Amino acid sequence: MEKSEQKLPVLPLPELNHLRELAEWVKPLVDEEDFRITLEALESFLEPDGDGERLQQQLKKIASQTSTSWLAPLWWDLYLAYRGPLVGHMNYSGMMETASLPSGDTVSALGGKMVHELMKVYEKISLCTFPQGYVKDRPLCMDQYQYLFKAHRLPKPDKDQYITYPMAAPHHIVVLYRDAFYRLNTSDDHGEIFSSSALASGIQRILEAQKKAGKITKTEGDRIGALTTATRKEAALTRQELEVNEVNRKNLEAIDQAIFVLCIDPTPATIDDWHRSLLLSEGNNRYFDKSFQLILSESLDIGFNAEHTGADATPWFHFMEQLHQTLQKSREAEPDHSKPVSEPIVEKLEWKFSHALKQRLQKQREDHLARAAELELTHLFFQHFGKEQIKQLKMSPDAFFHIALQTAQYSTFGKLKSTYESVSVRHFKAGRTECARPVNREVALLAKAMQKDDQSREWMKSQLRKAQDAHLNRIMKCQQGYGIERHLFGLQKMYEQHGERLGISKEPGLFSTPGYRQLKHDFLSSSGVGSESISLFSFGPVTEDGFGIGYVIRQESIHVSLSCKSENRTIGTKLLKELEAALLKQRQILLGTAKINLV
Repeated sequence: MEKSEQKLPVLPLPELNHLRELAEWVKPLVDEEDFRITLEALESFLEPDGDGERLQQQLKKIASQTSTSWLAPLWWDLYLAYRGPLVGHMNYSGMMETASLPSGDTVSALGGKMVHELMKVYEKISLCTFPQGYVKDRPLCMDQYQYLFKAHRLPKPDKDQYITYPMAAPHHIVVLYRDAFYRLNTSDDHGEIFSSSALASGIQRILEAQKKAGKITKTEGDRIGALTTATRKEAALTRQELEVNEVNRKNLEAIDQAIFVLCIDPTPATIDDWHRSLLLSEGNNRYFDKSFQLILSESLDIGFNAEHTGADATPWFHFMEQLHQTLQKSREAEPDHSKPVSEPIVEKLEWKFSHALKQRLQKQREDHLARAAELELTHLFFQHFGKEQIKQLKMSPDAFFHIALQTAQYSTFGKLKSTYESVSVRHFKAGRTECARPVNREVALLAKAMQKDDQSREWMKSQLRKAQDAHLNRIMKCQQGYGIERHLFGLQKMYEQHGERLGISKEPGLFSTPGYRQLKHDFLSSSGVGSESISLFSFGPVTEDGFGIGYVIRQESIHVSLSCKSENRTIGTKLLKELEAALLKQRQILLGTAKINLV
């Protein structure tokens, strides 16, 4: 760790009075009566010697007892206490752009290259030689990096555990192919990482062995990965039953302590099938409790699936960007012919099942398929323009996208509901994210005017700039640690953990007001990344009636993944069409080109 990171500030705890900004955040989401109720509850909460002040003092006390982040332990608990299935709820996925990669690799050769590169990343992180991250000359907290590799989420009946293992040779990964699990050593006994050609040889042996063994039948029901698709209590009970047998216990330890998992999938029929497979799969050939699953198809498509507890998406996308750049430089004419000192050890993990255990795993897979069938995934590849042209219009690409999203929401639903936008706060020790709500007064005025088309071009141009300023101002406050949502979350946790001792007999009314409930209802849950190497970034909807929107703003295009419940498929498709139209219309407004029409 560099000295610059050691000097990172701690996440500030805003003063209680800062929460008066809640009124501004809530107002565009509710009617006058609900706003009045919320405002009265807010004033009551902020009264001297009131509930808010007592909870604030308790939160201050906790903040004073840590040298990192008052939020971090509460945030970890939020993830680990979650009891539903991880798939489509907690885990997220990324699809790599492969059109620019050299052709000619075999599955094993490409797999060997990728495993070799990620092993070098793991080694640098473990030896504390990985380069310090910066944004605009400001150092970023690298704390999340220690939870990325050789890590897993251990299911427990009441609250899960997140476990990482120390660096110890020999290193290994686990390879999943045709539902079978193989341990593949990635280094020798001294920790020397095998060459990409040696790793490719090991992967090829796995492919050949499993093809020789024959395809596992669909009805056998002994797919271990199915347990990681279940609710966390069910997953915990299944794992406990598996661990009764010593062979199974050692196999699970091999998976737990793997640097990561490599999944090799059949060739997808369409990009939609591949998109769906990366986030959901059919419940086999995956192990969703691992921190990271690198996914490679037999047609050389590349993607990944990551568990969210230990780290946010940014580090993984950074690694994928590096991996993509390395693969672009790789040519069929320049293979790695280095001869390994020793061959990687390959070991198939054989399992011992009772009939009851087989049935249990089969039932968990069937339940997963039923849940997955209720989830729709679609996407938009907006090819008209991207980051470069948006910046030429003197607009922030992120603000430009989110303003268009609100216009699309209003034209689709006739109202604006709350939108979650993740904002990184990694400039602070143990910093993760804050939430910025893109629905504000200026955006709401513009969205309604865009739908009615009753304002002059100059008014809309001016309002578009005002909406951008409002958006960026809120983002800036969140980046500085002065958002309101994590603060309110912390105060609510203080009530849950210490309310009775603090003399607060019932939950403060603020948390049940119409305004606060509307604000916290993540109707549109969004998160974005800027990367030329990522084609789609996907995650599930947060609410039953809502939509998950992962967006990638590239230099010349914008790629959007949308998830929703299947009953919302038609309206979700309309939302993407309205988003495309809104993006085009905003450009027309700023350029002052001919007649403005939604297309």
